[in-house]
Amino acid sequence: MAIRIITDSTSDFTRAEAAQLGLEIVPLKTRFGDEEYIDGVTISPKEFYEKLIEGDVLPTTSQPSPSEFEEVYDRVLGPEDEAVVITISAELSGTCQSALIAAEKYEGRVHVVDSRSAIWASGRWLGQPAIRAAMMAVRILVQGSMVTQSVP
Repeated sequence: MAIRIITDSTSDFTRAEAAQLGLEIVPLKTRFGDEEYIDGVTISPKEFYEKLIEGDVLPTTSQPSPSEFEEVYDRVLGPEDEAVVITISAELSGTCQSALIAAEKYEGRVHVVDSRSAIWASGRWLGQPAIRAAMMAVRILVQGSMVTQSVP
């Protein structure tokens, strides 16, 4: 049995960092006017900030859908595997709700943790809370606790 760690793109991990850590990232979408970008895929943080500074339009974001989470769950989970999913705060986004809806199909093998933060894992700002969130998620999984928890 393997434990997979899944997060959303607000975790602020680069693709290289995610690969090194064995993380799967479900991206949010960012829209500048009529242009839509996939966070960390079709727009980099540098490009985002350039558009923010240079543009006349403020960006909006949209959460990943439950089906986008399901696609990742299906891809990374073997028959005996479990996953811990750490998301942006449910008070800021519907991303946690999408992850929970998708998790229902997996009968307790996917455990969703609300980070209660805007960018939970950025080493530049929130490295220690990210470590605490990950450790709490693993404890929840090991202890067989409920599907959703919040980081204190």
